[in-house]
Amino acid sequence: MKRWWIIFLVVVVAAVGVWQVRAARRKDETATQWQTARVRRGTLESTVVASGTVRAKQSAVLVWQVSGVVGTVSAGVGDHVAQDQPLASLREDSWPQALMQARVSLLNAQKQLQDLQDSANLQYAQALQQLAAAQRQRDKAQNHYDWLMDWDKDKAQEEYDKWHNLVNSLQRQVNSPT
Repeated sequence: MKRWWIIFLVVVVAAVGVWQVRAARRKDETATQWQTARVRRGTLESTVVASGTVRAKQSAVLVWQVSGVVGTVSAGVGDHVAQDQPLASLREDSWPQALMQARVSLLNAQKQLQDLQDSANLQYAQALQQLAAAQRQRDKAQNHYDWLMDWDKDKAQEEYDKWHNLVNSLQRQVNSPT
């Protein structure tokens, strides 16, 4: 029995030893894998030394069709712009006279167009009212025509005979001496 205790004790000591060795290895791997430090505020500085020419990847030359003073700039440095998006506009008080006259002509033409559209809308509404009235008159005439067509000759003759007999009967009563 002593022998079994000794074997048991040797197995337990060996297991504890293996476990200690593995734990130490894991501790070493973790220690070399991660490095920690206290958090503190500070300035991060980095200096780059280079020589050469700096050029933009893409550039454009802006050409104005008229002269004037720039009033607003719609895009900033680094902004993404869409095709045909205005980048800047001129102050209206700096426009050339020809451009001002063209602007006035445009506004007048737009007003005339609006007036024509309003007039056309009014005429359209009036035409719809006239159409509705004509349709009502047509329906009334159709109803009268249908009523007249229901009266055929035989019915008319029967109605005539009925009234004729009534008149004759009344005449006889008036003419008969009683």
